[in-house]
Amino acid sequence: MKTIRTIIVSSALLISAAHANLIDLTPGGFNIDNDLPPAFHRLQTQIFFDQAAHGVFGPPPRYYNGWVSQYGTLNGGTYFFTNLFDLGDTPSASIWWNFNGAPNGYSLSTIDVFGRRSDGTAWENIYAVPWGDRFLSPGDQIVTLDGITTIMGISFYGLNPATVPEKVNTAAILLLAVSAILLAYEAQRRRNA
Repeated sequence: MKTIRTIIVSSALLISAAHANLIDLTPGGFNIDNDLPPAFHRLQTQIFFDQAAHGVFGPPPRYYNGWVSQYGTLNGGTYFFTNLFDLGDTPSASIWWNFNGAPNGYSLSTIDVFGRRSDGTAWENIYAVPWGDRFLSPGDQIVTLDGITTIMGISFYGLNPATVPEKVNTAAILLLAVSAILLAYEAQRRRNA
């Protein structure tokens, strides 16, 4: 009886731990003018969905406080959300998402948070979304740069399983497969002769 109770309690703890918070890939953030971390290079392989912008961007200087979806694949406020617009200048903000019903099987994989320190230094922090939470957030998730720097933007990146990048020539692989089948057929024919 005690063993069964231990198993049940352990299982409940494991299930509750399955929905972890965002994974901070660059704790404390990084200066984008210095060496870029591997997480930044991996980010470049993701699909850009949209950006929540808050602050003055330019040139020419222009104030933004909303979704900037000029180049994004999906529109913010539809499948992913933030309270950044309601907070004003803040070092942290909440985000949440719900990709259930998203077109083409899109899912959220990475969050890029950026801003400028009081001395003007650009600062960035990258978060990964745990695999089990890519379609639906387990509630509000807090993002920050370093706990001090004001957030100017939160960019949402993701994956689309319908598109698989081709790193090898498909025709060459097809030719190789057909050649292997023909060689196997010829070898079998000679054995039977």
